[in-house]
Amino acid sequence: LKVVWFVVDDKLPQDYIKEIIKNHPSIIPPDSELISIFNEIRNKQSELKNTNVEGVTIERIDEVLSYGRELKTHEIRLLVLQRILNTDPLSKGIPEPFMEVYLKYPEEEEKCY
Repeated sequence: LKVVWFVVDDKLPQDYIKEIIKNHPSIIPPDSELISIFNEIRNKQSELKNTNVEGVTIERIDEVLSYGRELKTHEIRLLVLQRILNTDPLSKGIPEPFMEVYLKYPEEEEKCY
């Protein structure tokens, strides 16, 4: 090897998940939930990496992709959104941006949030 790169990972687990949903700040759950989501993604990736590929010779770098041993970006984003949306988004009341729309409903159609 002529060049060795060292990568320092100084981000917190929850910061990785926040980065995925940064365009939707109103749905960001507490850090404990973000850490749980991060751990689930890490565990799924570990399961994929632990599959058996014994006796396989890889000639080119891109050949590793044909073994399906990684989570795709869209799979990670979908998992994050599923975990967040499967919580009760109205447990803290109606989000401020939706209050104007909510107040336009007739009284008999309003629910107490």
